[in-house]
Amino acid sequence: MYALIILFRRLYAATYFILLILRVLLKRVQVVGWSMYPTFHNGDTLFLYRFGLILHRINYGDIVLVEGITYTNLPLIKRVVGTPGDVVEFNEFIVRINGSTILNGSNESNVYKSSDLHKIVLTNYHYFVIGDAEFSDVAVLDSREFGPVHKDSIRYKTITRYKIVFVKISF
Repeated sequence: MYALIILFRRLYAATYFILLILRVLLKRVQVVGWSMYPTFHNGDTLFLYRFGLILHRINYGDIVLVEGITYTNLPLIKRVVGTPGDVVEFNEFIVRINGSTILNGSNESNVYKSSDLHKIVLTNYHYFVIGDAEFSDVAVLDSREFGPVHKDSIRYKTITRYKIVFVKISF
């Protein structure tokens, strides 16, 4: 009986230690809004890796949490599409990185004129981030609105998402 109590104490201590480590390494956030649709839906829960930026570089396609950019200081979840040294041309509907169109949110031919696009070159430690949604009727809140993001404003990288689904069983 005493050995069983010792075993339970050790299991409890090991479980507590593992949960504490996960709490330090991971941050859990909930998606609010549709700017990352169809990748993430409103209400999805994401796990963010706290030390992802220390151990790994920020690359194209990474989904990151950006803080301290907007007037509300709310964190934003966005996709990295431009890294230092890239030439970015954009307007409300179109984003081109190094001459390749990566977002075309309008089917109208008169929306795209090279002279109408803003053109910037990303300097050291600056990144261009956008949402995945291509809704032309939704106001954008990404680098097209507030410009390139400094690396210090990018806090976390997304590692996974999970969604709790309840299934109703009838007899």
